[in-house]
Amino acid sequence: MSLSPSSVQRVCVISTGWGKAHPEHLYGTKKPTLWWIFRSKEWVRVPVNVFVIEHADGVVLFDTGVDRAPATDPDYWPDRVTRFFMHHIFDWEIGPHDTLTDRLAEAGYSTNEVSTAVLSHLHMDHGGLGPHVGPVPGTRSRIAPRHSHPRCKVAAYRLPTHR
Repeated sequence: MSLSPSSVQRVCVISTGWGKAHPEHLYGTKKPTLWWIFRSKEWVRVPVNVFVIEHADGVVLFDTGVDRAPATDPDYWPDRVTRFFMHHIFDWEIGPHDTLTDRLAEAGYSTNEVSTAVLSHLHMDHGGLGPHVGPVPGTRSRIAPRHSHPRCKVAAYRLPTHR
């Protein structure tokens, strides 16, 4: 993949919903963790964005957004303790059309056009929809690990086309 600026034809931002977190979680605090988890009444609302880069070698996603399951599936978290804490730490606003497939379509793309997905880091709101650019109906690709840069904590995936 060429890194030449002329290789990038278009960049757009799509959103797969909104997340809400306590300011202490986002910005840090000297308060004890359990104190702010259970006592903080303040929430900061942040978009869950995916950057779509139309490149000469194919469509590249920088982050893939969050899956709807944390907001819709009461059994998403593996155990009661994790579920209890996660409901106090995060809140999600993810609508039925806040899917990667739907948002890409609104921007004029489809998942089978995606050649590469780069994850800024491995949090669920940045890479939670990675599997959806792989083996889903209508796609010809699957996710395969290609490169991981430990210093920058960036994972890149090249999506090979299967014939």
